Amino acid sequence: MADVEIWLGEVAGALDVTLEDVLPSATQDELLTLTGDIAHNVVRLAVPLSSYLIGV
Repeated sequence: MADVEIWLGEVAGALDVTLEDVLPSATQDELLTLTGDIAHNVVRLAVPLSSYLIGV
């Protein structure tokens, strides 16, 4: 998980935003839970597509 946090921090920095402003820890947890449910109860292939739709 630490690698993901580093990566998210780098992406936020590249976008010139603060990570906590655009993707708070609580939202990260909710998204990880939701995408985990999709991966295990639907099909792994649906995760990126569902993530996109959630963002839209």
